[in-house]
Amino acid sequence: MEVRGFNLAKKMLYSDTPVPDIFISQHISQMNSDYFKVYIYCLFLDGYNKTINENTIASGLNMSKETVKDAFAYFIEQNLATVDHDALVLVDVKDTQIHKFFEDKQDTKNTGMRIS
Repeated sequence: MEVRGFNLAKKMLYSDTPVPDIFISQHISQMNSDYFKVYIYCLFLDGYNKTINENTIASGLNMSKETVKDAFAYFIEQNLATVDHDALVLVDVKDTQIHKFFEDKQDTKNTGMRIS
């Protein structure tokens, strides 16, 4: 049995799990609802420095490990995650879009084209 202190319960009550708008606008409409749950749950667990693995997620979301593995594969395919030494690393989608925006701006300067 796990024992939780009052401070952890209080922290959860007053905290939020931020989801970037760019994720919502570019990914949510095409994403399987189970995969969306896995993604959000990963963000949530990361906010509490919890161990994130297939078992933790499957248990916490009451879904099969196979569904969680499929979600991980989807995240990699959609560039929402990468693999680093056998660990899945969620990509900072906001940071990726910001870099892409500035790269596009730089390309525009080089070609003389203007984007409105």
